[in-house]
Amino acid sequence: MEKNNQRVIGRQMSYLLVAVIILMTYILQQLENQIAAMDIVFAIVILAAIYVAGSERRWLTIAIIIAIPTLAISLFSSISDWPPDTIGYLYLGLLIAFITFATIAVIREILLADRVTVHTISGAMVVYLLIALVWALLYVVAESRQPGSFSSTQVSAPEIGKASFLLSDLTYFSLITVTSVGYGDIIPVSDTARSLASLEAVFGQVFLAVLVAWLVGKYLSHSEQKESVRE
Repeated sequence: MEKNNQRVIGRQMSYLLVAVIILMTYILQQLENQIAAMDIVFAIVILAAIYVAGSERRWLTIAIIIAIPTLAISLFSSISDWPPDTIGYLYLGLLIAFITFATIAVIREILLADRVTVHTISGAMVVYLLIALVWALLYVVAESRQPGSFSSTQVSAPEIGKASFLLSDLTYFSLITVTSVGYGDIIPVSDTARSLASLEAVFGQVFLAVLVAWLVGKYLSHSEQKESVRE
């Protein structure tokens, strides 16, 4: 909070953005020799999200309640385990739940901000990346529950069932889908995969149309207020 009781997003949002970018960089690389570090990177993102949610006690409490079992189960399971067992599915479910919560928490901070700053823009970027990450994990679940839900012109069928494909290629597919680029090198085949891809494409465009437009309007409104004060 500032002295005039304005609510301004702090630099912790930029820290979360850095953590999410590091996570996405790890995922998008070839992960055969790095997949063991994924749980650590996920843990860093979880801790960074808790830091952001800590602005209010209620949100901090919810974040901790979801984070504790997620971090605990990560000690006994890994996304690299394939096919996932019951604990693996629970781990994926908790990750999806926590990242969804983190997305909502960041959106809340953005909407409550009194003016647009570089940290507000960082928050918008965090939301966009977290949306792609949530859907990537949903794609992993879809492929694990129904093998062959995705086909690829660049990856052979035996490679599609490996954890490296599930993490890196499906995250890449999610980023391409949320931006509505659609190169066509990875194709959703099953009804579940196609439904998820359609929803992500729509959600990504709604995000850009609504939240980014709101940020621009908030920035212009703040600029007009500053001009009126000067006059």
